[in-house]
Amino acid sequence: MIAAGASYFMFSTPDQIQELYLIFASDLRDSLIKIVTFLLTAMLLCLSINQSARRVWTDRTGLKPTRLQAAIACLIGVVPAVGIAVGLHRSAGYFGLADLNEVLARLAENPLSGEGSNYFDRLTSNFRDLHRAALLGISSLKWASLICVVVAAVFVLVELVYRRGQGNPWWFRMLENNIFIASCILICVGSLQTLSDLKTVSAFLIMISASVGTLTWLALFFVVLLFFLIRLQTMSRRAGLSIAGLLILVALVSDWAGLNDNHTVRTVASATNAESGNLVQDEFYEWWQRRPTERVEAFKALGRSFPVYIVAARGGGLYAAYQTATTLARLYDRCPAIIDHIFLVSSVSGGSIGAAAFSAAIQAEPAPDKTQCSTSKSTSRGKIEALLDRFFASDFLAPLAASALFPDFAQRFLPYPVPAFDRARALERALEVAWVDATSGKSDAFSKGIVQDRKTGAGPILFMNITQAETGEQQVIAPTSDSIEWGRSAVTSAFVSSSETDIALSTAATLSSRFPVILPPASVALEKEPGKWSLWPRIVTRFVDGGYFENSGADTAVKIVRWLEWEAPAESVVKPGQTPESGKQFPEFVFKVIVLGHSAHYSRLYEGAKIIPNSFSELLTPVDAFLQTREVRGDQAVQRAIDLFNSGPALNGERYRVYQVNLNHRFFKFPLGWQLSSITRRLIAANVSDAGVCNDPGQGAFQESGVIEGPNGVPGGMTGFVESFQQNACEQCKIIKEVETGLTSPKPKPEPDQGTDFCS
Repeated sequence: MIAAGASYFMFSTPDQIQELYLIFASDLRDSLIKIVTFLLTAMLLCLSINQSARRVWTDRTGLKPTRLQAAIACLIGVVPAVGIAVGLHRSAGYFGLADLNEVLARLAENPLSGEGSNYFDRLTSNFRDLHRAALLGISSLKWASLICVVVAAVFVLVELVYRRGQGNPWWFRMLENNIFIASCILICVGSLQTLSDLKTVSAFLIMISASVGTLTWLALFFVVLLFFLIRLQTMSRRAGLSIAGLLILVALVSDWAGLNDNHTVRTVASATNAESGNLVQDEFYEWWQRRPTERVEAFKALGRSFPVYIVAARGGGLYAAYQTATTLARLYDRCPAIIDHIFLVSSVSGGSIGAAAFSAAIQAEPAPDKTQCSTSKSTSRGKIEALLDRFFASDFLAPLAASALFPDFAQRFLPYPVPAFDRARALERALEVAWVDATSGKSDAFSKGIVQDRKTGAGPILFMNITQAETGEQQVIAPTSDSIEWGRSAVTSAFVSSSETDIALSTAATLSSRFPVILPPASVALEKEPGKWSLWPRIVTRFVDGGYFENSGADTAVKIVRWLEWEAPAESVVKPGQTPESGKQFPEFVFKVIVLGHSAHYSRLYEGAKIIPNSFSELLTPVDAFLQTREVRGDQAVQRAIDLFNSGPALNGERYRVYQVNLNHRFFKFPLGWQLSSITRRLIAANVSDAGVCNDPGQGAFQESGVIEGPNGVPGGMTGFVESFQQNACEQCKIIKEVETGLTSPKPKPEPDQGTDFCS
């Protein structure tokens, strides 16, 4: 019953599991091995549960099960199959949000044609084609759920008619007798894939884990758990005591005493003995000195300040990582010179992985020419965006699941920590292996230390936000000597104890992504003192996901701007043709913030979202409140940044200093997990939009088509749907145009009444 109930829940309920079903339907060719192995292990699970239930009746009565008992055993056995059917059916509601259905109905009532239709397709990256492809996948899921139910019914009938009086088959007895050996093999496979010292072995096992997929590992875990419990029950009967109870007691005592904490942060050797960096103010001064002189002078000649961007990347698992990476990649592919303007990225959770991937990408494939920018239409994907899409097409969840379900689960019953059993290290290695594979072996950036790599000058400084569990304070993983509150970064104070030690980029990114249950808290242990012997490491602090404190990264971005404006004030420069005595002065550079996340205006948490109270209110309501407040706090942090930078006095005409590229959660459902289907990636990329469609001439024809049902600013319906794409496109266009200013010859600024330009 334990295995049946747990498997039903896991196969039917989590959003990430539903995303895995969508991957099966939409990426069928690439998922054949996963589908076959999952079907085989799911079938084995159903058969094993059925035989186990029969075994219970036989052991209790000493007789063959009656027809009723056999029927009950069959029904219990098909519970996992029913869970799969329910999960497949729920996945079919992927495009079932009410706001999106309203948009689709509007398109059906007012079919687009001509230039208006072409504009809509360009704006939404052919959303209608994407929706048709999704409907095909959804139809496949519905049929698959029906097939699961039919197969389950046939299984029950066959068992009742032909096998009611038979005993356990040979395969059942073989698994029961060899379950300890099988468990040890699976634990070894899960732990060896985390070992960065054995890169070839680790990479091969991660490839195997990803090939069979998360659902196969999950079904296999329930099979092993089932036979393990059967074997323990047999041993307990012979010994006259509950061995399972003893194991649970050992697990509780070990966890209470901190004897089995194997989630210590992995460190790497620093090849260059690079010490941790300076304060962020000093790092900015050095960065500013390396800006291209001709570009700085070009802005001065136009009477404008050199724009310096601080990026705030929101948390949200792999979908936030993909949004961050795609947005920055599109800006870079269209205007490589932007990299000379982005000083720092403040990221949280999944946003940290996206920022890390972008930083690694521009080092692996730097643009040969940084003097050209373009906001024209483009139908091809840029070089950096294509590289990052290959990276995020990888399965990061399966290696994590293999490690979590076998070695890390076994660690709970061992009173001594084994770092190789840590599931977080499996995710780190999965990131490293996927990056090597995406770059065809040309780059191993995720394995390199962040302190060692900070001086390359090829990308922005990464400030990855984390939360210190014991104090509740916000900290950062960064190659500098800063923290948000106390003047030092977590990487300096907790992880890097000498110039010979560093942490890998993969470790830093996952430290910021320690969302509960999926990834464990990260523990920091003191190094053993010379002359003192200790069997267990001494844990001094733990860190969890940065989203516990604030999920947008905007608060850290604002604090950094304040520090820099206070400590490193810009040189005052006068307008061209004026003197310091007669002319108005302006700063040599101006800080601006690019927010990558979702707007509260388009969130389903706002504007009359349907409220559905939880069941199990005493247990789940506090959890739900925590999850919702972390999102709202992130929205409020973004609003504070807007109030600070956009609502204050104009700075040399630079009143608007916050740009936003947001995902629209009113219309699309993005899963919180570590694997994305091609449909989800296409949806995110479409929602990010592209600078080339901001001033598209087809916009007028679309406005006149009659599809738009209300004024701008309406969050729902077709108006809100289209507006979210348009705003993202024009925000990117404005950034590119701003950077392009320093690449062109000085010319007078155009008057604001020279026609409508949404990109200015």
